[in-house]
Parts: sequence; C-alpha cells; structure tokens
Amino acid sequence: IYSLISGVCSLVVSVVFGVGMAVRQVDKDQIMHVLYIFSYVLGIFATYFYYGFVQAAFAGTPGKLLMGIRLVRSDFSRAGVARCFGRTLAMGLSTVTLGLGYLMIFFNPKRRSLHDGIADTIVITKSAWLASQPTSPPVLSPGAASDANGKAA
Repeated sequence: IYSLISGVCSLVVSVVFGVGMAVRQVDKDQIMHVLYIFSYVLGIFATYFYYGFVQAAFAGTPGKLLMGIRLVRSDFSRAGVARCFGRTLAMGLSTVTLGLGYLMIFFNPKRRSLHDGIADTIVITKSAWLASQPTSPPVLSPGAASDANGKAA
C-alpha cells in the first residue's frame, strides 16, 4: 500500500515538474538530475509522513489495520507522532543490518524487532489492544444510589 501511494505521488509530481522544465527548454540531463533529486526528497518525505503520522493517528498503517494488528507503546498507550518518527528512523537500522533487526522477533521473548526496542513500541493484535483499554464505569441515571463498587443499589 505504501509503495503504491508513494509511487503515484512521485509520478504525478515528476510529470508535472518535468513538463514544466521541458516547456522552459531546460537541458535534458539537467531535467533528469533535478527529477532524481526531487523524487528522492519526495520519497523520504512520503516515508516519514506515512509511517509517522498515519501510525500515530490510527495506531497502525492500513496494512496493519487490515491484518488486525496495532502499534502501541510498551505500556499499551498510544504511540505519538515523535515516537512513530523515531521508530521509522530506527527501521533504517533494522534494514542496514541486512534484516537482522527484523529477524530479532524470532529470538526475542517479547517478539520485538530492533526498531520496536529502540522506540519502546510493540505490535499487538487488535483483541489484545482492546483488552488493554480501561473499561468505563457503568453509567447511572441522575440521583441513583450506588455502592462502593459503583454498582446501582
């Protein structure tokens, strides 16, 4: 899903930018050089937007949500934008180590990858996430008496 979103954005911006430069009759090699740099910067921005903001806002990427898993902090609270950005940066370490950072989930008793350990996050199932949420007290009608446990008397 991420690749599709990123690819479409890069394509649209590159075509518009490239046509604009061609109309101005800029050298072909110069156009390709600028488009390469622009696509690289756009790709970095799209990656951090996708993983940072989307995971912070929805507790996971669309793929995670479809699979019924959520990204949360190790104490089951929501992972904020800064933590999700930090996790995305740390994903680079998991990748640079030839994927060993991802393979750690098979050897770690808590099933955490390198970047999850660095960012203090965990990926859990939706049911585990729902079970970790505090339950709200029962709603009583105004003036109803209740005992010490909050149950209606």
